[in-house]
Amino acid sequence: MGVRHQHEPPVVFGLAARNIKINRPAELNHYVIGTVRDDVSEQVLLEIVNRQNIRSVVNFHQNVKKLNSNRVDLIAYGQDSARGIFRQMGQDLHAYQVMYVMRSTPNCYAFSRGTDDRVVTRFQQALDKIKSTPVYAELLRKFGLNLDN
Repeated sequence: MGVRHQHEPPVVFGLAARNIKINRPAELNHYVIGTVRDDVSEQVLLEIVNRQNIRSVVNFHQNVKKLNSNRVDLIAYGQDSARGIFRQMGQDLHAYQVMYVMRSTPNCYAFSRGTDDRVVTRFQQALDKIKSTPVYAELLRKFGLNLDN
């Protein structure tokens, strides 16, 4: 059982200076792509890219460093979260360009199958209540996330 939360499109970023153009999903197979292990962007990417083109790491910061040192050609992650991490790392946002937008999937909180439905319902209600407050919008802005999702 899960609770739905904000969702953002998983995207593939590249260095703007490299001028990589992706017109069709199959073209991603011409590149080495950094992903975060078991992240939704990796899971979606595996539906359209050969596994040998993917290099998984444990966090997105590692992928940014690999991209900047030309150890991968592209990196995949949630668009808004990636931009927030670029900012945290002091990166120039204009140095990175979205090369491809993957199909969007909702983010969810997962609960154990044995969790009482009333607990899940209360959690969803609390989450919805927080999302309707100015505090929620401020947190999204603080972490560079999009308010429109």
